[in-house]
Amino acid sequence: MTEILNIGNWTLTSDLLFYKNNEYEISVGSLAESYGDGTIYNWPEHLSKKTWMTELDIYQFNTILLFALDHFDIPLDQCSWKKTLIRQQLVISKYREFNT
Repeated sequence: MTEILNIGNWTLTSDLLFYKNNEYEISVGSLAESYGDGTIYNWPEHLSKKTWMTELDIYQFNTILLFALDHFDIPLDQCSWKKTLIRQQLVISKYREFNT
């Protein structure tokens, strides 16, 4: 497993995107999974509901996710980042309090 990039608590390897010391792992093959009607990326919305993550962790995840999608040549055309980020902000503001 080769480390490719580290942003905050997130690390991207050749196989995984993981949080801290492998406390939360996402396989590279599932990074582009969609949610709902297929126009929203699953992971940004899903991780926004995790109360153990800080707001900074979530925004760092967004950054490393975009990098990973480009790095592994995963097409961006299946989902809308605009819709994804709007949904993510709704989840953040409505359903959770951030740890600081």
